[in-house]
Amino acid sequence: MRNVTTDSSNKVVIVGAGPVGLFVGVCLGRLGIDVQILERRLQPVEHSRAIGIHPVSLELLAGLGLARRFAEEGIQVRGGYAFGEKGDRLGDLSFRECPGPFRYALSVPQPRTETILEQAFEDVCPGALRRGAEVVDISADKTGATLTWRPNGGDLRRSRADYLIGCDGMHSLVRRRLVIPFDGSSYPYSFVMGDFEDTTDLGANAAVYLHRDGVVESFPLPEQRRRWVVMSRPISHDGRSEGIRAQLDRAIAERASYDLRGVQSFMLSAFGVEHYIARRAALGCCALAGDAAHVTSPVGGQGMNLGWINGWRLAHTIWRIYRGAAHPEYALQGYAQHARSVARRAIRRSELYMMLGRHRRSSSTRDLMLRLALKNATTSRVLARLVTMRGIVGGPV
Repeated sequence: MRNVTTDSSNKVVIVGAGPVGLFVGVCLGRLGIDVQILERRLQPVEHSRAIGIHPVSLELLAGLGLARRFAEEGIQVRGGYAFGEKGDRLGDLSFRECPGPFRYALSVPQPRTETILEQAFEDVCPGALRRGAEVVDISADKTGATLTWRPNGGDLRRSRADYLIGCDGMHSLVRRRLVIPFDGSSYPYSFVMGDFEDTTDLGANAAVYLHRDGVVESFPLPEQRRRWVVMSRPISHDGRSEGIRAQLDRAIAERASYDLRGVQSFMLSAFGVEHYIARRAALGCCALAGDAAHVTSPVGGQGMNLGWINGWRLAHTIWRIYRGAAHPEYALQGYAQHARSVARRAIRRSELYMMLGRHRRSSSTRDLMLRLALKNATTSRVLARLVTMRGIVGGPV
C-alpha cells in the first residue's frame, strides 16, 4: 500500500463521534487514558433523532460534570398523560417518587447533545477528534489494533492502538471487519415523526394517545417545539416529506384531536424499527458500543441511553486494565457479557411498549387496565421507574 503515513500510537482509538463515541471518549479522557476519535462526518448531526436523556444517564453525566450543562439546554419532563381510545384521560404518570437526585427525564435535541459532548472531549483531549477521517481497514493482533484511514480524501494514514472501540453505528465497519454476527430482525411496524411548533396546552409534559390504529406519542422540546411520533401499519406515505407530513397531520387529528395543519414543522422523518445484538461485544483488543453493539426500537427512548450505560462500563473496564486491576481478556469479556444482558433487557422493554401501542381491533380492555394501573400508587410507581430505565442494569425497579 503506497503513500501511507504511520501516526504515533494511542492507547485507545474510537471509530465514530456520535453521542456514544463522544461520551466514551470523554469518560476515557477524564480517567487519564490517551484516546483518539476518528469520524467520517465533517460536522455533527443536523437533524434531531434521539432526544430523551433518562435519569440513569443524568447520573453518569453528573459524574462527568456535565449534568448542569445538559439541564441548561433541555426541557425537564417530570411526567406525562395517557389518553385512551375516545380521547379520555386515563391517568397521569409522575416521576416525583422515582429515585433521586434526578426525578425527571431531559429532552435535548441530538445536535445539542453532540455539541456539548464534543466540547467536553476537546477540553480533556485537545485535538484528538479527527473529523473527515474515513476508516477503510482494520486489523488486530495480540498486541493491539491497526486502523487505516483517509483524512478528508487525502493520502492514507495508519494508526496503532492498544484498544479499538467501534461506535460507528448499526452498519459498523469495525464489527464487520471483526466478522462478528449481528443477530436480530425487523418488527412489522413503521413510524412517522416530526418536530413542530408547540400549539398544545401540554406544557413540559409528555403525552401518549392509545388509539386502536396505533399509538401517538408527544414530547416537549426546547424553543417551544414539540415532537410527534405516530405508529403506522401499513405505511401510507410515499417517503417524501409531503407524504410524511400529510400522514402525520391526518393521524394526529384522528388519534390525538390536534390539528397541525398550517403549524410550522422543523423536521420530518419515517423509519422502521428493528432489534439486533452483536454476538460478541468484544473480541481480543477490540470492543463495540452503542448501535454497533446493540440496536433496539426507539419506542421508549432507550437507544442512546443504553449506549451510554454500557459505554461507561467499557471505559472503566479499560481504565482498570491499565491500572493492573483487571486481566485484559477476562475484563473485556465481562464487559461484553454485561452489555448483551443489558441490551436484551432494554429490547424486552421496548417490545412491551410497542405491544401496548400497536394496532388492535378493540382497545377497551387495555385502556381499562392502564387506567387502574395509573390510579394505583404502587403500580404507577413501578411504571414510572420502568419508563425512566430504572433497573435496566439489573438492579431493582
